[in-house]
Amino acid sequence: MGAQVRRIDKKRGLGPWLVYPQFQLAIVGVNLSVLAAGVLGMLFMGTRTYRQLREMGSAAGLPDSHVYFEFVTLQQQLLNKNLMVGGGILLVVSTAFLLLVTHRIAGPIVRLRGFLIDYVENGRSAVTRLSFRKGDFLSDLPPQVNRALGLDEKKRRKAA
Repeated sequence: MGAQVRRIDKKRGLGPWLVYPQFQLAIVGVNLSVLAAGVLGMLFMGTRTYRQLREMGSAAGLPDSHVYFEFVTLQQQLLNKNLMVGGGILLVVSTAFLLLVTHRIAGPIVRLRGFLIDYVENGRSAVTRLSFRKGDFLSDLPPQVNRALGLDEKKRRKAA
């Protein structure tokens, strides 16, 4: 069958999108951390802004029971709620997008690794030419690897 795709971590049955979990989950984890920090930063700045608005109302001599303070509180609650919902949606969408992108990067890495293992273990005659899926990143590697290992079709035809 030639070069078979070998998953980097066979113990983790995390689905077809995680072909190289160490790499993919690290990227997703960094992204989630950055997004969470961004949402927390916006919540912090919103809280700070509304605190300043309350201080301005107090400085203007408004009593604590004034409708202004109720309105500022309502605005802050709505903003916090919408930031959390938006942040949650962003986390889900960005995670899905990153799994797709990292799959297109990790897939070729896993295929190349399996191909090279087959080549080393079984020799040149046992492997077919290296190829990646359409749409994968690193698409320039298969022709270079095939040529370097003497699996270039043009050279094979001339030798035959």
